Amino acid sequence: MCRVLRRMKARTVDETSADKFGKLRISQAYIKLLSIPENASGPRMVSLLSLANYEVRMFEPSEASADTYLFWLELFDHDGGVSLDSCNCSDMENALTAFEHLVAQAIRAHEASLRGERDQ
Repeated sequence: MCRVLRRMKARTVDETSADKFGKLRISQAYIKLLSIPENASGPRMVSLLSLANYEVRMFEPSEASADTYLFWLELFDHDGGVSLDSCNCSDMENALTAFEHLVAQAIRAHEASLRGERDQ
């Protein structure tokens, strides 16, 4: 097998593994989210990933959007105490795309903070 084909095959395997990991992580978090008892102190929330001061979190949808979305994903900056981005997710493919997007943002924001930059 030529070097280019081996590299392409390895990249496909890596991307497939990353997709499987992402789907597994999202599925586990969703099951955990549904297992949290409902109470009046606020919406149910589960952390999917923490990177330094950045966290990707999953929230249950509001009652108004519960029929449309399974959950919301959010990138939260603990230093600033603000949500940097969020996505509503209606299915697993949509959730995987949103998760990958938010993780990439968290990595960029963390790397920027290491360089002393304020924003991504």
